[in-house]
Amino acid sequence: MIADPRTSAAFSGHRTYRGDADAALRTTVRELYARGFRTFLCGMAVGFDLAAAEAVLACRGPVPAGEYGADYAGVASGGPCPGRGGGCAAGAAVSSVPVPPFVPGPATPSAPGLSPAPGPSAAPRAAVHAGANPPSGPLPGLTLVAVVPFAGQEGRFSAADRERFRRVLAAADRCVVLSPAYHAGCYAVRNNYLVEHASLLVAWYDGSPGGTHYTVRRALRRGLGLVNLHRAAPVLPQSVPTLF
Repeated sequence: MIADPRTSAAFSGHRTYRGDADAALRTTVRELYARGFRTFLCGMAVGFDLAAAEAVLACRGPVPAGEYGADYAGVASGGPCPGRGGGCAAGAAVSSVPVPPFVPGPATPSAPGLSPAPGPSAAPRAAVHAGANPPSGPLPGLTLVAVVPFAGQEGRFSAADRERFRRVLAAADRCVVLSPAYHAGCYAVRNNYLVEHASLLVAWYDGSPGGTHYTVRRALRRGLGLVNLHRAAPVLPQSVPTLF
C-alpha cells in the first residue's frame, strides 16, 4: 500500500556524507513527526541515505532482534523480503512500477524553526500540529520504507556498508525493489519514486552535480518542501518553495 504523500518525507544526499549531521537528522525526524509526518522513504545508497534511515530507526525505538536475509534478489520476482514488516513490494519491470501523480495536500508542514512552503489554500489536516514540540522517546507509527533501485544494490558496496545496508533493510517496515537487476537510469527511477511519494525532501546537498542535485531540483519543481542540512547549502531559485 502506498502511503499518503502528504504525511511522507524522503531523503536524498551525497554518498560522501561522513556523519556531519547525524544529530540534526534525528532532530529533524522528531520535528517532522510532531508536524504530522509518519512515513520516511530512503533510497538506500551509502553515505547520507543509510545515515538517514538509521536516524529514523533510532527515533522509532528498539525492535526485537532477528535474523535478516543474506540475499533478497528474489524479491523482484516475488520472493520474500527481509523487512521487519515483511512488506516488500515485488517490483517487476521498471516500466510497470506504479508511480501515481503527486497530489498536493495542505500547506507543507514546516521543519524545525522553518517557515512552511506555500501550498493550496486548504485547512491543515488534523494530524498536522504546526509548532508542536518534538516528542521524546520512541515514536509510535513511525515508518521506514526502503526504496531499493535494483536487487543486489549492496553488491557494489564495501563489506562494512553491505552489512549496514542489510541491517537497515532488515529493520525497515517496508521495502520496494524497483528493478530485478541494474540498468542504465535505475537510480533516476529511484529518485523519481522518492519525490513522487513524498511532500517534503530532507537533503544533504552542497550544490554539486549528481543524483542529489537531480532529486533536489525535481522536488522543488514539483512543489515539495525542502530541508537542506548541509552547512554549505547553495542558494536556490526564489521562484520555487523551499524550507530553508
